[in-house]
Amino acid sequence: MPVNPQTKQLIEKLSQAKTKPIHEISIEEARKIALDRSKTIGGKALPVAKVENITILGSGGEIPLRIYTPENIALPCSAALYFFSGGLTWGSVEGSDAICRALANSSKGVVVAVEYSLAPENKYPVAVNEAYEAAKWLFANSEELNFNPKQISVIGYSAGGNLAALTAINARNAGLSFAKQVLICPWLDLSGSAESYKKYAQGYLLETDAVKWFAQNYLPADADARDPRISPLWESNLEGLPKTLIISAEFDPLVDENAMYADKLKAANIDVTYSCYQGQIHQLLAYRGELEQEKNPIDEIGEFLQSTGI
Repeated sequence: MPVNPQTKQLIEKLSQAKTKPIHEISIEEARKIALDRSKTIGGKALPVAKVENITILGSGGEIPLRIYTPENIALPCSAALYFFSGGLTWGSVEGSDAICRALANSSKGVVVAVEYSLAPENKYPVAVNEAYEAAKWLFANSEELNFNPKQISVIGYSAGGNLAALTAINARNAGLSFAKQVLICPWLDLSGSAESYKKYAQGYLLETDAVKWFAQNYLPADADARDPRISPLWESNLEGLPKTLIISAEFDPLVDENAMYADKLKAANIDVTYSCYQGQIHQLLAYRGELEQEKNPIDEIGEFLQSTGI
């Protein structure tokens, strides 16, 4: 189907701003643009009962977390780790504040957003290690935090979906069991080999050249982008992973690898829901303030997390 009319208007609006492509400006400027857009077109910051900023100690230093608690939840409650988008190069907990508030309200559970370190200052595997350390902390402290340890899930958007998928695999390898994982337009193959990287290379806000730039920022010079510790699409053992919701967008360079990962999970006997939003782009959640649609990904995620088995 064609691009959603509202989405087309947003693409045209941002294209008319006449800014350079994101991969042709400084990291600092790109980070500022990303934060500014999250405030202007990222959707309303809905009220929640409590927002708390804490830090935990990881192997490489402190890891900041922001904990969102919705109103009227039964204790012990469910909880979900959240990893924000931004190509592992920009993005922040603050920039995903509206998304996390909406997710907490829709899921009727606590959301714990992780302020992982960004590239190029911190290349692979820093963010992967921090993501897993946040998961270990959450499981280890679930009783003290009044979370049900059988109702802990993991959510990631775009590059955060890469970290979420890898965290689910690393947790499984260590004997920790997430109830569910939610991967929103996840970046699962840093080699960028799927056909959709060519098909949707330009004209849909996230461009293939930008994705390549993110990978260059993040990966050490000697890294293999198809190493399954970097790109979960290439993981050979997907057995024992949690029930999964993958949300993708029709006009996204990442859409093919999203579908392929869903197929691989199904082949490993994982319960998978694959939901491709027709007519939509990679930013369907990040720019949801201007992308109203009949089918709302926040609602779908909330229903999934509340469904039987969490």
